Amino acid sequence: MSISSEINQIDIKWWELFDTIRGLRTEAQNRIVIEREVIPIIFIPGIMGSRLKFAKGKKQGTRAWDPDSSGFMFLNYGRFDVSAKKKKTLVVGPGFDPDYLEVDTDNPKLDKSFLRRYPGADKRGWGGVMWGSYGPILRALHDHQWEEPVGHCFEFPVHAFGYNWTASNLEAGRKLKEYIGATIDHYAKGLKDEAGRPLERLCTRVILVTHSMGGSWPGPPACSTVPQKKCSGSSTACSRPPAHPPPTGG
Repeated sequence: MSISSEINQIDIKWWELFDTIRGLRTEAQNRIVIEREVIPIIFIPGIMGSRLKFAKGKKQGTRAWDPDSSGFMFLNYGRFDVSAKKKKTLVVGPGFDPDYLEVDTDNPKLDKSFLRRYPGADKRGWGGVMWGSYGPILRALHDHQWEEPVGHCFEFPVHAFGYNWTASNLEAGRKLKEYIGATIDHYAKGLKDEAGRPLERLCTRVILVTHSMGGSWPGPPACSTVPQKKCSGSSTACSRPPAHPPPTGG
């Protein structure tokens, strides 16, 4: 029996790969197209590991905390003639205001050369975390070669969730909940194909990878704000969160 040049394409969900595949034809070339599930990996840094800028006032948009810039950190926080009051004003303001600072994702380390290798990393929040500490983790997660059949069944786009660690953990948890929802919606409903048509993908959950204080508020005390059923797993990198996390990041 000769095989024709006709292509018999069979579209299946990833879980159907482990069952009898129906529609195969002996006289044609069978092509099985697997719809993979998108499970975003969201990395959450520890305290002081997010780059921050002023969100309001005369300094709006300028840096307030940039641990990747040794010169900036020395001039503003390291010099002996910089008073504790001035340091506190920089990161907290004249009075406690959770909206005084916001995450600064405009990181010069994510230049054009970097984005050619990691396209879209700037839009996935990579610029908002301390690059010297967390850059290698994000790159390792992105570059990881998953064993089969995992690679045929899932996609794991890597995101970073920087947060204002001078505000409360509950506030960070609320914003994380919004970010998880927006991320899932982006992959499930917000993509387009090459022709510009809506491209719906299977995406219903995320994986959280955390470090230090970043692992204390996705669960208690922020369990009322973070959608646990949308998180298929949570892993703490390098250290365990405290058994009784502080009420604020300060």
